Amino acid sequence: MAGQWVVQRDRDDVKHLARSIPLTIETLKERYEIEFRCQLGIPEREDLTLKLWIEMIEELKGTP
Repeated sequence: MAGQWVVQRDRDDVKHLARSIPLTIETLKERYEIEFRCQLGIPEREDLTLKLWIEMIEELKGTP
């Protein structure tokens, strides 16, 4: 049950940031690739997380 709460909290955080920070999806992808991905132990797993976040942001902003 605690794991589900963390996931929902993460989703809520992503939605909040999408509303609050003027960051384009392209900028988010670029900064992830350049600044963050190289530091990850299993980047493929986090790539999927980024993809989910982007889908949430697109849904929130009404863009495909």
